[in-house]
Amino acid sequence: LMYFGTSQGLHEYDGVSWRSLFNSKEVVGILSFAKDAKDRIYYAGQDFGYLEVDPSGETKAVSLLHLIPEERRSNFLALDIHYLKGFLLLRTRDHY
Repeated sequence: LMYFGTSQGLHEYDGVSWRSLFNSKEVVGILSFAKDAKDRIYYAGQDFGYLEVDPSGETKAVSLLHLIPEERRSNFLALDIHYLKGFLLLRTRDHY
């Protein structure tokens, strides 16, 4: 599977067909993806978090934005996300 983030949301391509994973108000403005050592996919943009598959087989976004200090959340934008030796690294428009 391949994942694509756009201003309209998060999309999945399986080599044959496209599928929008969320309604456009849930996860939008995705600019970057990273994968950790356990193959978990992380996303970053106007939100950041990871993707997980629920028991019914649906892909869900789990936001980690609550980990950002509250005073920095209102205009949060992560330009890049990287996984390195057990750490997630975010490059934001305010701190790069």
